[in-house]
Amino acid sequence: MRRTILWLGVLALLALVVGSFWWLLPQSPVEGALRALSSRDGAQRRRALRELRDALPKMTLTPSQRQQLAERLIALAENDPDATVRVNALGLLPIARVSAATMQRLALSALHRSAAEARWATEVLPQVADATTWTRLMDAYERERNPVRRDRLIRLLRRLPPKHWEWLCERLGRQPDLWQPVLKGLSEPSMPMRKQLVAWALSGQGEKRDGALRLLQQFPPSPDDALRLAPLAKHPDKRVREMVFCIWAQAPSRKMLPQLQAGLRDEPMVAFWASRALWQLGALRPEEGRVLVKRPDASLRAQGVLALTRSHDEQDWRLLTQALRDADLEVIRNAAAALAAKGEKGLSVVLMTYRAETRPERRAALLSGICGVAHPQVIAVLVEALKGGDWRERAVAMSGLAMLRDKALPAIKQLTQSPDRKERLTAVDALNAIGTKEAMRLLLQMARDDGDHQVRAEALTVLSRRRIKEAMPLLAEALRADDTELATAAAFGLVYYGEQGRGILREALRSNNPTTRQIAARALASVGDRAGVNELTKRLSPDLPEDQRIALLQALAKSGDQKALDELLALLGSDRPLTRLRARAALFGVGGLAVPALLRALESDDPKLKAEAAWLLGAWRIASAREKLVRLTTDPDPQVRAAAQRALARLDELPAP
Repeated sequence: MRRTILWLGVLALLALVVGSFWWLLPQSPVEGALRALSSRDGAQRRRALRELRDALPKMTLTPSQRQQLAERLIALAENDPDATVRVNALGLLPIARVSAATMQRLALSALHRSAAEARWATEVLPQVADATTWTRLMDAYERERNPVRRDRLIRLLRRLPPKHWEWLCERLGRQPDLWQPVLKGLSEPSMPMRKQLVAWALSGQGEKRDGALRLLQQFPPSPDDALRLAPLAKHPDKRVREMVFCIWAQAPSRKMLPQLQAGLRDEPMVAFWASRALWQLGALRPEEGRVLVKRPDASLRAQGVLALTRSHDEQDWRLLTQALRDADLEVIRNAAAALAAKGEKGLSVVLMTYRAETRPERRAALLSGICGVAHPQVIAVLVEALKGGDWRERAVAMSGLAMLRDKALPAIKQLTQSPDRKERLTAVDALNAIGTKEAMRLLLQMARDDGDHQVRAEALTVLSRRRIKEAMPLLAEALRADDTELATAAAFGLVYYGEQGRGILREALRSNNPTTRQIAARALASVGDRAGVNELTKRLSPDLPEDQRIALLQALAKSGDQKALDELLALLGSDRPLTRLRARAALFGVGGLAVPALLRALESDDPKLKAEAAWLLGAWRIASAREKLVRLTTDPDPQVRAAAQRALARLDELPAP
């Protein structure tokens, strides 16, 4: 009996051990994943989610397993303290076939959490949100005062499906300034939807009408549908008339000529849009132009001047010549263009006025009216402006020469032979703007024969950026020049020629000239070449002057050297403005490799560092910086707030104040 009891105890113990092992061993990959997802170790949960992401699409799950997995993922997405775990769990929900209602609930919650969760929500909600949810989101946007959450709602509401735009019309009509950030980011609606907007504009309901008209200003309908807005062209509210005529200016039709001609006698903005529509239709008559040029509003005078272009009446000639002395630059520009279109006589008047004018902004306006005319006198004036004009004149001249292309080359060729170095440098810029094969031949000649190192350096820079093969021997020769500027231009130019150019630079690392070796190493390090990085590392000494050290740090940072990048970032927060300027320029040259570090710098306690980082991220238009920049718009330091606002403006995502 005792032996029987002993054997029963042994069997029970064995069964317990086997059962324990059976419970510990996963019966399927899903059960193993579920067990890992229940771990208290955040790293294990993150690893399990990554493995699930790769394996789940290939798994065959029973309904029970799918339900268990979905419940576990939902629990993680809602309650896990680790934001990375929550984001990864959210990303797996569609694969786990979670219901749309649950996805909607989780997405609404994610909008108020981390930036990564909010991005997921803005992607998912447009796919699953029902009408009630969109209404709640619009209500929330109108109440929201937190700049980060408001920015998230703006990005989400920009994806509002057109089938819900009727509500948007009402809200836009009621609070146009508040809804403007949403309006400017909406996707293009279909033509049937635009037809529906016209119907809402004609519905007689004030807020819906105004909102629909604002949408039609951004998304104009077909000319036939736009014509249906004719009853509103006589509306007593001038804002309504302005919007209607703005729409007509973007979708003009000859069927609306009577209304457009009547609009010329209306309020200034209505008359302006009417004149724009008539001009596009080729129906703005000289007699209408004579009236417009006498209106006090500059925009109307500018349109009136255009209407006189085709007139041969002596009275209109006098009006155009008088317009060359108008106070408004657009009127001057249009008058110059109208006179130039009349031939030699009109062009002579413009050129005479240009030469007599002393104010640079007016000279630039006169020049812009004729800069596209392929006439020897115009080309000569453009070249003269390029040589010695105000910056505004030079910009217009450069644009005009680029339009004229090879027709301008004889004049530019004379400029390449000028004894004045400044004029020859100007010729390099002009040839770059023209960009034809013949222009490149002239640049090659300058790079080879010009006696000034700076001119040769600029010519080689242009040629290398355009990857002109014939420039490679010139670059290889210039790399060993005694002039540092010329050698540097050649070294960084060779980088554009791939392995062939890098081979020439590696060979230069064996030069007896230490300056040549350093310049070649900087160019190689800028593309991550190990030979260049090693050479620079040997040269990086604490005793170097600041400008030289920053130049070497930039080259190393371009190669991916994190230590050099961190040092540049520290210099960006320096108390010395010159040091910050040098560091900013260096980081700008490093480019995309600096973005992660700059994003972290936005969370620094140093206001100078935050402001400089915001400036750089805005200059590069880094969209992933948006949420952090929005937070900085409420920073206690005014310098940081201003930098964040400027950066957001560059992103074209500036939230409503």
